[in-house]
Amino acid sequence: MKNKSIIYQISLTGILTSLGIVIGMFAYFPLGAGNVYLVGVILFLMPLVLKFQFALIGCLLSLLFTDLYTGYIATTWISLIAYSIGLLIIYWFRLLDKKWLFIVGLILGSLVVSIIYLILEFIVFDRAYAIADFWATLLQFTIIVPITSILYTPILIISKNN
Repeated sequence: MKNKSIIYQISLTGILTSLGIVIGMFAYFPLGAGNVYLVGVILFLMPLVLKFQFALIGCLLSLLFTDLYTGYIATTWISLIAYSIGLLIIYWFRLLDKKWLFIVGLILGSLVVSIIYLILEFIVFDRAYAIADFWATLLQFTIIVPITSILYTPILIISKNN
């Protein structure tokens, strides 16, 4: 039974990672200093159905390939740090097994990712760029959090049936 669970986790990680890469490559639009990526929907759903280590691997691979494709590979390390910490926060709230707590985790995780981006871009670039990209990142999460919240129930039902 344990092998079935691990095979399921690996398979689902591959599917969600592939979906994250495709969405990351094509579902974004420029805004201000940065881009608004919808890949966060997939990344933030990963801790709902995957164990943390699988969600983290899927998240990191999705971000790496997305940034490679979109030309932001030099600053991928910022994305990897920010989303890893955000994913951990969402995962902790998911463990409490209540939808409203998962949504609280989404909001907190999104805020933490935005603040980490702001701090690291402030250090690497300059204040004007960091602040301009901060607003684009906040807008990105005001789009991602409601979509992820809507997909919560169907994804959870599908994952529990398997």
